[in-house]
Amino acid sequence: MADPRDLPRKKIALALGAGGARGLCHIGVIEKLLEAGIEIDYITGSSIGAILGGYYALTGDIGKTHEKAIELIQDRELSKAWEAFAPRSGEAEKAKSGKFLDEIRFFITRQYQKLAVFTKPSLASKEDLLNPLKKLFDEKSTLDLKIPFCATSVDLISGKEIHARDGKLAEIIYASSAIPGVFPALETAGMLLSDGSISDLVPVDAVPDDEDYYIIAVFCGLDPRVEKDYTTGLNILMRSDELARRKLNKMILEQADMVIAPDVENYHWSEFNLYEEIIEKGRKASLYQTETILRQIAPTAEKPGLWQRMFGWLKK
Repeated sequence: MADPRDLPRKKIALALGAGGARGLCHIGVIEKLLEAGIEIDYITGSSIGAILGGYYALTGDIGKTHEKAIELIQDRELSKAWEAFAPRSGEAEKAKSGKFLDEIRFFITRQYQKLAVFTKPSLASKEDLLNPLKKLFDEKSTLDLKIPFCATSVDLISGKEIHARDGKLAEIIYASSAIPGVFPALETAGMLLSDGSISDLVPVDAVPDDEDYYIIAVFCGLDPRVEKDYTTGLNILMRSDELARRKLNKMILEQADMVIAPDVENYHWSEFNLYEEIIEKGRKASLYQTETILRQIAPTAEKPGLWQRMFGWLKK
């Protein structure tokens, strides 16, 4: 009888979703999957999922990925971009606390942001994100990967979803992470590429269908809250878009064999300073799923073909 360890197991594809700071939970998820002996054979990523998934695919080292992720989020060039876009944790509460200067500063910041969004293509420059990514990935390309990887983005011109499997890592990951309104889209080959989460919050459908992968999707988005404020047309438009995306996300996630959804709803997308808490949420979420995954990907003996069933006795 063959040793079960020598039998083929199902290949694993990991689809890492968008979510800004909430996506740091991907690190904890991967840590626990690896600890359980679940090796990853293919990675797809959108936005923060592309950054973390791309670096892990390049190095095959989750410890180093953890270390470099912290360096990246502490990069002053990058952090100033999201600081200008959204207040850090507690800033809105400080503005309401009655401290006059805090209240004035918060008001001015928010008014500037509203005006800038309507008058400029982005609040930050391309270099604010691309330069830190170049520091992280250097001149490495998909040819240097240890694990096959795909970064998703959307061509704003054609509306098509782009699955980038070839090219310079810094560039294809920039395209996947260029949050609309925050960073400018990447102009390349007649396309205008922007954040992959526009059409696919978790890039399950970017997993190649030429092999029978067991797909693990990591969802770190938000379920639509109960909303009662419909005093303006903008409120209604935004709510309509939110509900449409909810249905799309549900349809996409149903294609996965396993969905891991860390409890990160209470974190704002810009709270990168809470990285250790968020990573721990990823670890906890994975603990509940690893046993199920191991059972479902367990090696099984291949059924003998007709010729072997009919004449296998001749070898005895």
